[in-house]
Amino acid sequence: MPNTTFWVIMAVVVADLIFVPLVISVLVRGGWNPIAERFPSREPNGDAVTKHFQSYKVGLLNLGFMVHTSVDDMCLHLRPAWFGRRIGMKGASVPWEAIDPVRRRGRRYAEVKIGNHTVFGPRWALELAFVDHEDESAASETEDA
Repeated sequence: MPNTTFWVIMAVVVADLIFVPLVISVLVRGGWNPIAERFPSREPNGDAVTKHFQSYKVGLLNLGFMVHTSVDDMCLHLRPAWFGRRIGMKGASVPWEAIDPVRRRGRRYAEVKIGNHTVFGPRWALELAFVDHEDESAASETEDA
């Protein structure tokens, strides 16, 4: 009986070692990398505000504390942290014109659309997307309250 338990545990561990990276890889290729391929990474301006280990969600892919973020007047610069690079994430510099604001979510988060991808992220970083859309975002913010 103990021998059977060992093999069941080993089967679960091996399945996790194969299945989990495969699922993560599919989510990265389907959610994050299309954004990075459309908007290749470039260096932020010298006056950019940068914060490390920020959390984003792109579609079903939750990137908790895996993105170094810089914001300048031209782009939202997203650079994957070490683990993100290991799972195949690439850097992106998304121009503000390509980011459509959806709504602010409380004081800390915001939701935007980049192409056909819904992106949740830190409000401080995504706030410039709302600047030209203040009337629309004020209405959606009152809906959240």
